[in-house]
Amino acid sequence: MIELGLQRISRLLAQTPLPWQAIHVAGTNGKGSICAYISSMLETYNSSTCRRSTGFAALKHGRFTSPHLVDRWDCISLNNHVVPYETFNHVERLVLQRDQQENIGASEFELLTATSFELFTRAQVDVAVVEIGLDHQAFLGDTLTAIAWQKAGIIKPGVPVVFDASNSAEVQSVIRSRAADYGSDVVEATDCEIPGSLLRSAVCQVLSGDEPGDEPGDAALTTTNYPGRLQNLSIEPLTGREHPILLDGAHNAQSAQVLAAEVSRQRREAKERVNTSAVTWVMAFSSTKDVSEILRPLLKAGDSVFVVEFGPVDGMPWVEPMACGKVAEAVQKAFAQTVDVRLYGRDVSAALQAASSLAGEGPLVIAGSLYLVGDVLRLLRNTPVGVS
Repeated sequence: MIELGLQRISRLLAQTPLPWQAIHVAGTNGKGSICAYISSMLETYNSSTCRRSTGFAALKHGRFTSPHLVDRWDCISLNNHVVPYETFNHVERLVLQRDQQENIGASEFELLTATSFELFTRAQVDVAVVEIGLDHQAFLGDTLTAIAWQKAGIIKPGVPVVFDASNSAEVQSVIRSRAADYGSDVVEATDCEIPGSLLRSAVCQVLSGDEPGDEPGDAALTTTNYPGRLQNLSIEPLTGREHPILLDGAHNAQSAQVLAAEVSRQRREAKERVNTSAVTWVMAFSSTKDVSEILRPLLKAGDSVFVVEFGPVDGMPWVEPMACGKVAEAVQKAFAQTVDVRLYGRDVSAALQAASSLAGEGPLVIAGSLYLVGDVLRLLRNTPVGVS
């Protein structure tokens, strides 16, 4: 059971100074990508005219996002590099010892968050990019206004607030109202400007209070790598398939719409290239998801779905996959017999091989959960080159 509140983590960090500035990122979709772009911008900022014009020294920076992707510690970065396991393990042990000695009873997520903050302080970062990842409707509210009010809780007195202007009017109203309460300036960015001017405004205003030039933001756009988001990936070591697959962690209706746009493009290309627009899918979902709202924009008649269950998530024992049979029921209910469904349980490797064989040169997409993305990337990492 999740118990909300800051009491436990405050006790964990009571003796840890937190002198660094923070860039908090909240929302429903795209938080991890925005955090990655900001980290890249902080890195390129160090060699930019934007920094040189301020006279500031190069910045040390950290990033904390959740969940992790492949390894439990890869959600923590220092200067845009994943923290080394040895460093993470040492600090995590100290935090765990503190939790036990003071009988705090912190949750796994609180322990991980405290570990990241302790690492940032020990690394003497100047700025940390911190994702606020709570997205459970049961805790945030059941209306857009209620959810926006909770997520706008990251607003602090006098700190600039940057938001995406494509949000609904009611969400924008809440953000502006809370920002006004705290005397915080609001920077509005239209959807077409994200992540360009949005990020340039966010980072450079925090650092210098000035409007930046194009250099840091543009460089960040060309250097940022964020796996599992519309990622074209070779799985040839696993399956022998020569054509890249599309790997995406889309796990709600909004992110499914974004993925659907890219898949539609691939359908058109496949129709021209191999005379088929059918897509082969490998999918898994968390047990709490509304699968039907994710499937509707993605699947088309003639598609095939290989349903799997992702494995245990390190450090997140409360996360469980949806049973394959339940996913199959949702597919059949929405698409009757027009979509072929095959169940592979926890054997993700076998599902990938079978899906690759069926897809041939046609599109193959892996989607439904970031935890499935992690399973696939771990399989690739652990497969010797040349073995399939």
